[in-house]
Amino acid sequence: MSESSALLALDATGQAEAVRSGLVTARELLSLSLARIEEADAAVNAVVFVDEDAAERAGAPAGAGSEAAPFAGVPILLKDLGAAAVGHPDHQGSVARKDAGCSFDHDSAVVRRLRAGGFVPIGRTNSAEFGLHSETRNLAYGLTRNPWDVSRSAGGSSGGSAAAVAAGMTALAQGTDGGGSLRNPAAHCGLVALKVSRGTISGAPGGESLYGISQTGVLTRSVRDARAVLALLAGREPGDAVVSPGLVRGGPSAGAALGAAHEAAHGAAARPLRIGVLDHDPGGVYDVSPEIRSAVLETAGLLEGLGHVVEPAWPAAMFVDDFAERWFAALLPFAKVARDRAAAAAEAAGATARFDPITEHWAALAASQTSAEHVEAMGWFDGFRRRVQSWWQEFDVLLCPVLPLQPQPAGQFADGADGIAESIRILRFTPQANMTGLPAVSVPAGFAGGVPVGVQLVGAYGADLQLLDLAESLEEARPWRTSVLAPA
Repeated sequence: MSESSALLALDATGQAEAVRSGLVTARELLSLSLARIEEADAAVNAVVFVDEDAAERAGAPAGAGSEAAPFAGVPILLKDLGAAAVGHPDHQGSVARKDAGCSFDHDSAVVRRLRAGGFVPIGRTNSAEFGLHSETRNLAYGLTRNPWDVSRSAGGSSGGSAAAVAAGMTALAQGTDGGGSLRNPAAHCGLVALKVSRGTISGAPGGESLYGISQTGVLTRSVRDARAVLALLAGREPGDAVVSPGLVRGGPSAGAALGAAHEAAHGAAARPLRIGVLDHDPGGVYDVSPEIRSAVLETAGLLEGLGHVVEPAWPAAMFVDDFAERWFAALLPFAKVARDRAAAAAEAAGATARFDPITEHWAALAASQTSAEHVEAMGWFDGFRRRVQSWWQEFDVLLCPVLPLQPQPAGQFADGADGIAESIRILRFTPQANMTGLPAVSVPAGFAGGVPVGVQLVGAYGADLQLLDLAESLEEARPWRTSVLAPA
């Protein structure tokens, strides 16, 4: 294994330590990442934009090596959906927005905090159009493939970010999760992805994304990276309407709150947790593959061996018959608004507005939905959230699949009604955490047939750090390989 490959195979904490120690300069590390993108992306198609000016910002910022900038000089990729960064394109996986030349003129709070932590944004990754698909493909940039097996899917909608990290392009990448869009590609690509509790990471300067249904986060190779980046990103911004109970309500800084919360969570993880295990679909909608069921049960055995109380149990409310219909009804208007704005931008630029079939499908359904139907769907979720969250009064954690299947052949969801329906039907275990605001983390659980298997831990509202502590104990008990560049 070459020295450059060894550096690229490190997690972000390891790369930051290499820069601080002088083993590599920030510019050299940036050059290695850019070279790896050029080398690997033809096969994977994860990166849709490279920031040619990033080298000018790759020098270590003031305070490098301090607690203020723990990741000084470490490259990061941002998803082409949200995460506004000055000068970066704002295409959202949409050929209409691409043709219109849409771009950002400001940094979001998330990007500002990443920069303050020392990260150097070097480009953007492929996304399903407007994040509406369970696979990462679109008319603007095409299909993203899984680095472990390029004939397979990388998942969606943050599949570009997951594929980039698994391929060794950067040690981590930003993404978003409105129904599993971080956790699903993490499971497909062998990575860690935490979907935070609602109100943990601010959406400033805009509002909550999708009424707080969607959260931003990162795809990482290690739990320690997930924890450290959470410390950078978590915290209130002026005007935030919802703040997680894990944070200090009185100010924007989350450092002290997270430090205290970590100590409490670490102590909680040290005591036996009551963990419910679910290895099948209680609604019988989708058969969970033997490989996924085996991974869940093996993980349950590891957790029991670590001293936790593990038993078959799950919140029945998560699998009510009309959940998918209600979730879909809640999201439909957002799809139409995104489509219509993109169409207006394209037409203003003199371009023809074109959209993926799934976007047109969602937008057409939204046009037929009445405002009363939408209000009724959102009201239903108030009761749903209470019913689901009440399960965590007796249990600490739910262990379950992320997806019912391992990575399938790339292009698994056909264009047409059947493929669209299948891309929604497969989401049996992830959207519930989005609709209830609960934290959930996808962690690697080994390989089967040469591609990764992931499992999911879902925690109580505000218990993000307890989940990370539990994930870290699994990482120590069952070390995982999270890059194609890492030794087997």
